[in-house]
Amino acid sequence: MLENGDAFHLQLANKANKERPNEYGIPFASGFAPRAGRPNKYCITQEKVVHGTLSCEKTDGTSISAGTTIATLPVGFRPAIGLYIPAVLHDANVTVSYSGYIYIGIDGIILLNLFSGVTGINKINTPFSFLAAQ
Repeated sequence: MLENGDAFHLQLANKANKERPNEYGIPFASGFAPRAGRPNKYCITQEKVVHGTLSCEKTDGTSISAGTTIATLPVGFRPAIGLYIPAVLHDANVTVSYSGYIYIGIDGIILLNLFSGVTGINKINTPFSFLAAQ
């Protein structure tokens, strides 16, 4: 017989014994590639929380325009509402850094959004986490 609180601790222990979720590579849009030596992956937990890290650059070395599609997450890994996620943005030579954000839509499309006056962005870095749409 379980004592008061034992059922809760048993449930936590069972969750802790679960296998690590499968990790997948970020499905970048044409013209984008992972930055060398940087993680670019995402996974989903048994609780349906999506965790990911995005670190990419535009392959032709030119600037990324606001509203450009960077990647698209597949069905099952998409948020229930559109999300704005803070990101660190760099120019092609990584000599200038800006704060900015990406937008992840309910369709899974990840877009770059820029603050007014920010130009010359070529690289994007950000972790992200959210509850997947049910």
